[in-house]
Amino acid sequence: MWPFLQRRLWPVRNRRVCKLFCRLYCQAAKRDTIFALSSGQGKCGVAVIRTSGPASRSALLCMTGTKKPPPPRTATLRRICDPSSCEILDQGLVLWFPGIKHSDGIW
Repeated sequence: MWPFLQRRLWPVRNRRVCKLFCRLYCQAAKRDTIFALSSGQGKCGVAVIRTSGPASRSALLCMTGTKKPPPPRTATLRRICDPSSCEILDQGLVLWFPGIKHSDGIW
């Protein structure tokens, strides 16, 4: 759970109310696919781009031109392509971390 939500919900004694609030509060975050440069700004030798969300797998497959993602939690050398022109942009290490699945469906 996000730290700021934990602080806000800590006084709530009824876990059902807490879970319901989290489901409603976090729905937008579950639907969106986001990406960000994680390696910092400016010039660097290695750029790290992190994606998160339901379309992350599709984006990975489009950018690497493969039909299935690499084995989970394993660094794999792949060509990184422009999905629209199929032009090879670079080679890089690709890591795939499938999402965690919980029995209650919240996270």
